[in-house]
Amino acid sequence: MKNRLYLLLAAFILAGISSCNKEDELASTSLQPTSFQVKEKKSIVIEPEIKDKSAQYAWFVDGKLTSTANKLTVTGEKVGVKTITLKTTYLGKTTTSGYSVTVLPYNINYVTLDVSGYNLSQNGIATTGGYYWNQTYADTKFQSQIFTFSHTGGNVSGYAYWDGFTISNSTDRSNYGRPGSSDGWIAHQWGCMASGDTPQNFLIGYWGYYMKDYQATGSTFNESQYSNWIKIENGS
Repeated sequence: MKNRLYLLLAAFILAGISSCNKEDELASTSLQPTSFQVKEKKSIVIEPEIKDKSAQYAWFVDGKLTSTANKLTVTGEKVGVKTITLKTTYLGKTTTSGYSVTVLPYNINYVTLDVSGYNLSQNGIATTGGYYWNQTYADTKFQSQIFTFSHTGGNVSGYAYWDGFTISNSTDRSNYGRPGSSDGWIAHQWGCMASGDTPQNFLIGYWGYYMKDYQATGSTFNESQYSNWIKIENGS
């Protein structure tokens, strides 16, 4: 009889332990988040492990409550990592699950304009603090990689002119204009405030006042009518 009591007691204890284990499992928090990857501007759908009409869901994205639906759509707005937490309430118990969504960059071949390698000391005219492009007063457009910059130059009644874009590396940041005057500015128009003390190539834009400075709605664009524009093309 005593042995039977011990066996019954042991059975009750084991049943209690089993019940506790199930409750603990139901209320546990995932230590290792489930990882997903998505391309930038694309979306993925995350579904919970517990799927039941009576279950309640709370989705937190980077700590902010985002949705209470039975699944979550995640869109990769920008490259980075999103931390997602799901709290599921089911049968009176709440479980917490973790997810990690890595947003990968969209596969685009970027082309970065880089004029640092253009040899102005060989293709330029000396000025205070450096050089400016020797084609500035010629009717020649400046090109670099897949970029073409508008440029017009020439001579009218003995006066040279230019507009559009030219290239310079002048470190000259002096103020040559007296109040109400542009005295000395024409000969020293090749520098800029951000040029620094070490010559580095940069582009200067100048609007030719006699040309259009904007494109009217519905009009057809014509390169020869506008002073400042940049064309990007790769031949295709």
